[in-house]
Amino acid sequence: MDAYRIKAIVKMIRRGWLNDSQLALAFQELSVKCSIYGKGCVKRGKRSEGEHYLRLPEQLKGPQER
Repeated sequence: MDAYRIKAIVKMIRRGWLNDSQLALAFQELSVKCSIYGKGCVKRGKRSEGEHYLRLPEQLKGPQER
């Protein structure tokens, strides 16, 4: 379930549907969800998938927003 929620948030961010305050909240929620899901993947032996989700919020922000 969490993977689908993460994908939905990523879709909204990439499509530019959000204003600045919504975008900030979306990144905050994405960071929380990716952290939980990514750590769960690593714990269950899915290291590459887990690392992907753990890096995802920073990759979406791009170099100008870090």
